[in-house]
Amino acid sequence: MNIQAPSKWTTVLRNARVHPKPYYVVPISYRDILDGKSLAVPKKVKTSQGLEIKITDITRAKFDKSSINKFVVFTNYDLESEGHEVAFPEKRIELIPRAYNSELPINKKKLNNLLDLCKSLKIKKQYHAEYLALQSSNTEPDALPETDMEDNLE
Repeated sequence: MNIQAPSKWTTVLRNARVHPKPYYVVPISYRDILDGKSLAVPKKVKTSQGLEIKITDITRAKFDKSSINKFVVFTNYDLESEGHEVAFPEKRIELIPRAYNSELPINKKKLNNLLDLCKSLKIKKQYHAEYLALQSSNTEPDALPETDMEDNLE
């Protein structure tokens, strides 16, 4: 398949499967990506009784679907021992910060190569606006990290 523009990847992904039905694809932008660091596991949890327990001291945890905002942690391997109740910290999705304030730039040389493809009409005119809207940076690396996989597809 000849892909002329980033916007066409939605169609490619949707049509990657026909049966039982095409994939449902939800296009997103940088505004939709949240910064998961704010959801990171803390080094300690505080029990309902005010006791602080290091995450590394927890040997097991018990979750009960009837109490979705609480769980019980244990600090030993004795299955008969009493656990410590911990409440999930309330994190509302509106309070999680965005990961990016703007679109991420691509390497300046990469953008120039893409614009050259537009000028030479190797990329159709209908897609030129997508490439003209891209941001670039001289400090952005030009190559993807190397993989362990071979490029030969024989």
